[in-house]
This record gives sequence, structure tokens and C-alpha cells, in this order.
Amino acid sequence: MVSSSSPIPNSGKVANNGNKSMQEQTPRPLQMRLWIMFDELHYFMTRELAE
Repeated sequence: MVSSSSPIPNSGKVANNGNKSMQEQTPRPLQMRLWIMFDELHYFMTRELAE
């Protein structure tokens, strides 16, 4: 649950660098893919540690 909320503040920091409204409306596909990969990895790691 924690990992799913973490991309939100980070994307805000990234948006401050360039066009704020533009980046907020359309996040980069690569960035989203990396976040999904990180999310899945984190989920897998926590599951492995739990077992």
C-alpha cells in the first residue's frame, strides 16, 4: 500500500522542472513503466520476506 502512494510526490518534483500542467496530465510512459516495475519488485520482495 505504501509503495503505490509513493510515485505521487516524486512525480510532483519532476513536474516542477518543466511544464507542470503538461507533465501532470500526461506522465511519461517510460517513467510509469519504471514505477510499475518497481512496484511489482517491491511487492515480490515483501512477499518473499513475509514467507
